[in-house]
Amino acid sequence: MDQNTKTKLHHKGSTAALKKLIDLELGTKFRVGSGTVGFLLNKAIGSATVFVIEVPKSPSFYNEDGSIDPYWTGKLRWSSETEVEVIK
Repeated sequence: MDQNTKTKLHHKGSTAALKKLIDLELGTKFRVGSGTVGFLLNKAIGSATVFVIEVPKSPSFYNEDGSIDPYWTGKLRWSSETEVEVIK
């Protein structure tokens, strides 16, 4: 297994090969270890633009009224080295 692909235990107990955002094709759907789901929109040196469509059911991602905090969703910039699980 190369440096860019690893097998780790995820929060849901499943194992899956992880890849870095920089190694994915544009438009790839992915999930990070926290449970956040998104699509890769763009890649650059050191960063990647993603579009987050789903966040985990954790108080950290929600406002006091129970609505999703918009800070965590939509178009965001992440490190291109972020490890994700590809969703088919």
